[in-house]
Amino acid sequence: VGTRPVAPGYYAITHTDMRQDYEALPGFTKVEEYASQQDVREEEIGTWGNIRVLVTTNAKVYLAGGVAVGTTGLVSSDGVNVDVYTTLILAANAAGKIPLQAGTVKNIVKTKSGTSDPLDQRATSGWKMVRTCKILNDAFMVRGEHGCTDL
Repeated sequence: VGTRPVAPGYYAITHTDMRQDYEALPGFTKVEEYASQQDVREEEIGTWGNIRVLVTTNAKVYLAGGVAVGTTGLVSSDGVNVDVYTTLILAANAAGKIPLQAGTVKNIVKTKSGTSDPLDQRATSGWKMVRTCKILNDAFMVRGEHGCTDL
């Protein structure tokens, strides 16, 4: 009761500061209103049309990178120019990654070093990993730049 099905669509990745702006869009459906919570991403806040919106603090923000604030009501870190937020909208197969396989993650432990460490105080542990990601088709992604409402 009171839920809506969510059709497959695109993913939009934006900054957490944009959450209230997206939620204020007409027709926005919050993740809590989804008919099924299956396949919901941890960062997902809802859907607008056929775009599922994910938020992260890792999204790029160009501080004071926009036009003069004036009476726009948009966020400005310096009080002079608007901060520019980015949103990436991705379709299926826009990017890909090589999945981790046996041998691609290695833990390296060096034990105490004998006479060069007479009090057995030094040992090391670390790891290294092989992984790659790649843009597969530039035409399957769009980057938008915009301001954020100063709430």
